[in-house]
Amino acid sequence: MNKIKELLKKYKEFIRYGIFGLLTTLLHILLFWLLIKLGLKYYIANVITLITIKALSYIVNKIFVFKTKCKNKKELINEIFKYTISRLFTLLLDYFGLILLVEVFKVNELLGKIIVLVLVVLINYFLCKYIVYKKEVKMEKIKEFIKKHWFIIAIILISIVRYIFTYKLPNFYLFRMKNDDNLYVSWLYSLLKENYFGDYNVRSMVKGPIFSFVMLFSVLYKMSFSSFFTILYTISCLYFLSSLKNIVKERKILIIIYLVLMFNPVTFSQDLFQRLYRSTISITELLFFFGAVIRIITSKDKRILNNILLGIFISLMLLTREDNIWLYPVIIFLIAYSIFKERKLKTLIISLIPIIVIQLSLNAVSFANYKHYGIYTYNVLQKSEFHNTYKKILQIKDDVKIHMVSIPKSTLYKLSDNTKTFNLSKEELDNFYYQYQYYEDERTKDEIYNGNMLWYLRSMIDKKNQFKSGKESEEYYKKLGEEIDELFENGTFQKEFVMPSTFMAVPTKEDFKLLPKKVIETIVYTTTYKNIKTLTKTDNFTYDKNINAYYFEYSDYHDTVSIVKNNPIQYEIIRIIYEILTIVLSIVSLFLYFKNIKKFDHISILSHLLLICYMLIVGGVAYTHISSFNAIRPLYLGNVYIIQSIFIILNMYRLKEKIKVKHS
Repeated sequence: MNKIKELLKKYKEFIRYGIFGLLTTLLHILLFWLLIKLGLKYYIANVITLITIKALSYIVNKIFVFKTKCKNKKELINEIFKYTISRLFTLLLDYFGLILLVEVFKVNELLGKIIVLVLVVLINYFLCKYIVYKKEVKMEKIKEFIKKHWFIIAIILISIVRYIFTYKLPNFYLFRMKNDDNLYVSWLYSLLKENYFGDYNVRSMVKGPIFSFVMLFSVLYKMSFSSFFTILYTISCLYFLSSLKNIVKERKILIIIYLVLMFNPVTFSQDLFQRLYRSTISITELLFFFGAVIRIITSKDKRILNNILLGIFISLMLLTREDNIWLYPVIIFLIAYSIFKERKLKTLIISLIPIIVIQLSLNAVSFANYKHYGIYTYNVLQKSEFHNTYKKILQIKDDVKIHMVSIPKSTLYKLSDNTKTFNLSKEELDNFYYQYQYYEDERTKDEIYNGNMLWYLRSMIDKKNQFKSGKESEEYYKKLGEEIDELFENGTFQKEFVMPSTFMAVPTKEDFKLLPKKVIETIVYTTTYKNIKTLTKTDNFTYDKNINAYYFEYSDYHDTVSIVKNNPIQYEIIRIIYEILTIVLSIVSLFLYFKNIKKFDHISILSHLLLICYMLIVGGVAYTHISSFNAIRPLYLGNVYIIQSIFIILNMYRLKEKIKVKHS
């Protein structure tokens, strides 16, 4: 209690300035808002607000904050003169700063005003303290302040540089990607019309809704997607950094880590930053996720809050990408670690909080979907009658085995011949196959390969039956599933083993042989930052003014690598630097990891967890590449780049600490 009193006494002037500054700031915002509402242009409203508040601010600061008394008129005039000059400087900063943010950086008017105000309030305090209400400027005090607060100043400067570096980068979507980019943009338009995610159709609920909501906030705040994504990513980096300080105690190292994260080339690449696709926010979500994980592992404080946050972040990740199945082993790891660390019932209950939060979140989305579409699910590909029936179709034993084809055309012929519900004739199936033929491997010619079958099967069934609601669709798939069960029971269809996830094909002997090679290829691909490019020219794109983004009718499926022929020099230099550092430091970090593998400190535990996540994602992508479609590309590997960076950071910090101890 005495310590609190001492702090209040020591900083009473600053506290007074903060309180009255907050009051005048609120008045500032309110007056500005009222003038805007009255129909004035924002720059005219800004002038009126500035003059009014500056005059009021002088009186408040003199009487209530710094409590100065002038002996004569000369001192008063001198004080008013210094105040006027200092306020004129910040007035210009306030006025032109807002114009800069609104016109150049395309920031929302009100948000821009708030950003400028925060900077102006801080600058005003130091000008008042050291210039207006003091006879002479004490440079030592300023130097002392910079020395004391250099960490925050460095963070702000790095954040500003990163924002300037990326805010103008164009965003785009691939128009032909009906189940990907185009889907999210169409959902965005529906949300803007306050029509949820649109009327029911074959693409309803096939992917997580989070990315469309993120785009919605960007549009509502009148910010470019690049600006909004940069701000979100910056916040995630700061949250991660605030968590990491429980392990990394040196602020200089934390600044280096912040630099590494903020300027990682994948975070402003065409596939993982510029493209309007869900992978754009995956890295941001990942940093929030690992920030919460670090807090749970390293701190005993606020355990309930940290576990709730972890549950929220995992829910966001699952509602962004339905294939984030690598998260489940991480949850199991954290529960096991918590119980092992502290064998109490209370600990077990707290460690289960993320699972409860996840279930509540998924059920909330399911309820919203049920209200609008008549299906109680957060994703029809994960939990629905379609999912159940699709899995049964996968279980039908094939007459022939075709690489990368889990459901050959012959299986659909069987359904056509033996079921009433599957009302597509062989001729209709042949026409559909001919119309949508696309293959990435010669062996899948005249078939629909695994990467497309799930989508195309839904499309051909919907085209034939013209479902008007989710309920109608569910009834169809339920009836078809029941017919398939009967055919299994009477021996018409033979049943075979399938993977638990419908996104994964059953591995063959050939797959097992190829897997190690493809895992190595994937590791090399991410370590060398291959095909990480940034788009700056949009000559072949069409501008969509409604959402301030471009679209491109690109013919190749998913692959955007060839859109940018040559990476711009400034971005290529950064990519090469990261490539060299990652290659060299990965080897050193792995050596340090295995050397300290038996230790049970925080760095070792997090390194284990990072390596598990790394191998699950790399292994999953490599296996998908072998069995389903071309998956070794930045779009599916975004999280890997950040995971390997964090792994290197932690183990290099261990080396640094070891050297420090050795020389002390």
